[in-house]
Amino acid sequence: MSIADYMVAEIFGHDKELPIVLTKTIKQKLGVSIGEFSEKSGIPASTLYKILSGKRDPNLRTFRRIQNTIRV
Repeated sequence: MSIADYMVAEIFGHDKELPIVLTKTIKQKLGVSIGEFSEKSGIPASTLYKILSGKRDPNLRTFRRIQNTIRV
């Protein structure tokens, strides 16, 4: 199973919260910092921190960027 498939399965298949799964995916599965992921994805670090803290849900465009970055 790819990392992108893992993330989707955890969020939708197991009803886990996006911030928890995304944090684990970025830091543990990909082994990068939030800043590095921000640079690779083109998503501002401030936006990622809001998503990871649960203060904001990603819009569809942002979620696609996350998925595309994880797939690379």
